[in-house]
Amino acid sequence: MEPVAMKKDKVLLVEDDYFFSKTVKCFLERVDRFEVHLAADGQSAWELFKQEQFDICLLDVVMPKMDGFSLSVLIREVNQDVPIIFISSRYLESDRIMGFKQGGDDYLVKPFSFEELRLRMNIFLKRSKGQQFDISTTYKFRDYTLDMKWFTITQGEHIETIFPKEARLLQLLAENKNRLISREDILVTVWGAADFFSGRSLDVYISRLRKRFSKDKHVLIEAKRNKGYILQIVDGI
Repeated sequence: MEPVAMKKDKVLLVEDDYFFSKTVKCFLERVDRFEVHLAADGQSAWELFKQEQFDICLLDVVMPKMDGFSLSVLIREVNQDVPIIFISSRYLESDRIMGFKQGGDDYLVKPFSFEELRLRMNIFLKRSKGQQFDISTTYKFRDYTLDMKWFTITQGEHIETIFPKEARLLQLLAENKNRLISREDILVTVWGAADFFSGRSLDVYISRLRKRFSKDKHVLIEAKRNKGYILQIVDGI
């Protein structure tokens, strides 16, 4: 009886340095169960992404035709959950922060260890495949309704689709309304680990949620310095 072949994780590697990309591809396919697809610029990568279903994306930042940040924004418009790791020679803190704001999950600065890249990839793949949330519930915030099945927030006749992680974060806050939730508990529950990169992502999503409820002074997400967050509904849910 033939052994059943294990499904390989499909990787989109976007890198304009041919020899570097080929080296990364050979390493990943040799040491782990990856199927790596290469693209040399952002535009060709976007065309490839629209045709294939990838499990994870590795994006260079500075590339011809379309940079990695712009590509990440396009990817997030159609897929909010696929892990995105930026691999770049740009090391400034502002570049890292921009990467997270544009939808990235991690940011590696060249040169880096290929083994570290592989381990980080496996961490994000486990997170993206292993999160378990109740999707049958809706939550009411005064005039707002969060629908966990469709990842939407409805206010009157206005319906807005939000990122799944944003919805899951709001769901966790709602289930613990008027109670302090520590940053660590939020990160472990929603992101799977309380590390630096997940913390940056949490800050971005908290900012997004505050903007969504900014017109209603009765819906507040308060931060307790170095402790965590509290969702407060002044007149109740």
